[in-house]
Amino acid sequence: MPEAPIPPWEAARLAALDRLRLFGTPAEERFDRITRLAKKMLGVPIAMIDLLGEDSVWIKSAQGFDKSLAPRSTSYCSYTILSKEFLVPNAKEEPKLEGNPYTPSLQFYAGIPLKSEGMPVGAFCVCGFEPRELSDEELECLRDFADLAERELSVNHLSESQIALAAENERLSHRALVDDLTKLWNRGAVLEVLGRELRKARETDTPTGLLLLDVDYFKKINDTYGHPAGDTVLKEVSERMRSAVRPGDTVGRFGGEEFLVVLPGCGKNKIIEVAERIRDAVAMAPFESDGTLIPVTISIGATMAVEEQTEELLVRAADLGLYRAKQGGRNRVEPKWMTPSFLSLRSSSKPGASG
Repeated sequence: MPEAPIPPWEAARLAALDRLRLFGTPAEERFDRITRLAKKMLGVPIAMIDLLGEDSVWIKSAQGFDKSLAPRSTSYCSYTILSKEFLVPNAKEEPKLEGNPYTPSLQFYAGIPLKSEGMPVGAFCVCGFEPRELSDEELECLRDFADLAERELSVNHLSESQIALAAENERLSHRALVDDLTKLWNRGAVLEVLGRELRKARETDTPTGLLLLDVDYFKKINDTYGHPAGDTVLKEVSERMRSAVRPGDTVGRFGGEEFLVVLPGCGKNKIIEVAERIRDAVAMAPFESDGTLIPVTISIGATMAVEEQTEELLVRAADLGLYRAKQGGRNRVEPKWMTPSFLSLRSSSKPGASG
């Protein structure tokens, strides 16, 4: 299988990509909004924003494609960065893709390079399972979507703690930080971001909010509609959560059907406001899985760090709020603020709020 050549300006390209500080970071609503619209407007099964690293491709946003990471050697994107655009009406007839493992399934591809500092750092692309040619109007539409995505690359909405975590991971450990199913930070990553935000809050004397969220009756959803439908619910809940939080907030999958949201610089009123916005976003319409409409709600526990609480204590407080929300009827937000009486009970057992 032929591989795309490495361009002579590769070092400068990788440096520009590194300065974006987006490689290895979770999905963001601002990018998902563009790929969703492109998928719908162009009538394609797959639309993606890819960032091309030294050895791999980070799929920053994808509709119709579940992976977050792919080898550079087999990526169509590796050819896209070498030209003004890479249009493949039929992959089986494209010599550059001969023997590529994706060719039997992804037969149509159209990609536009995404640039930062004048260097192509990735691609905006649409794909299909059948041969196809884009009309002149459709191609112009694709270029417009690529331009929108490129503009978003220049504005980083992640918090400093998220950016630092991703940068350190890329440079040192290459740990998996993003949950494969939901494209959110995974448990370890979101807890690490929480720790960083708490340390920063102590230095700047600013509040930090935390939300612990649980999908109501999730076991019943799995039992009634099946586990694939449960996965669809988790993915859709994640997308709606991302659309409801503020720029700089951190959303992570805590485990199973539980999620954490870290809210830097957020006082009590704003914490409740964001929590209610998330709750409304999830409950606003049923979720669809294989033609079946599934009503979904979430319960939320909220808290705010004061003085020098640890990550563990803050999560415990949010968990107590979540427990109250479940006991109070679900589909609601319940705060558990740091009071002297609660702080004196910090070593007591966890109540458990799942279901």
